[in-house]
Amino acid sequence: MKQIVAIDLHDFSPVNHNIEYLEDLRSHYPNLKITLFMAPFDQQSGKMESVLKHLKFAQYLSDNRDWIEIGIHGFTHQPEEMLRYTQEMVDKMLLATERLYKMLKDEKGINIRVVKGFCAPFWLRNQEVDKALKKRGYWIAINDNVNPEGLPFYKYNWSINEKFPTHLKIVRGHGHVQDVCGNGLVESFTSILDMPTDVEFKFASEVLQ
Repeated sequence: MKQIVAIDLHDFSPVNHNIEYLEDLRSHYPNLKITLFMAPFDQQSGKMESVLKHLKFAQYLSDNRDWIEIGIHGFTHQPEEMLRYTQEMVDKMLLATERLYKMLKDEKGINIRVVKGFCAPFWLRNQEVDKALKKRGYWIAINDNVNPEGLPFYKYNWSINEKFPTHLKIVRGHGHVQDVCGNGLVESFTSILDMPTDVEFKFASEVLQ
């Protein structure tokens, strides 16, 4: 039986994407699927960045929706933002995000594969976040041993800078688009290429727990 592999990368954005490395990775693994977590109103660069401002980038994601899945990585990616929000605030931000991608599809014909998957920036969130996610039918990516009550979740068991775990039936990989935390895409590239070529790739949304 083939080994199943899912990989998620954090901090993806219109101005921080390393798409050329993603495409290089896909040239090694033609059946690659990957989940990229992106803040819809990203402010990591010091100014607001959104797919609405970067339509060529958005179109690329739409054109490659067969192997690129987008999850929500907070709303602005500001430190500790998900510790401050109430359930009502999170609910409103999720609705605004859903409307953003629906508008792209309805008005521009840009159909990005966006799933109801959420990961808090820096893994930091309060219980209000989980309540809002559950209400709107989302799943969550986590890194701790406390499973969110009532929420499907994706918990990684392989950091992409580490040796590939050939003993696991389902490998849930995790890293970052940029070189940070020791598991950035570029700095971990040779480690990723240690994967067998006959693995079966899945999106993170397809291997939830």
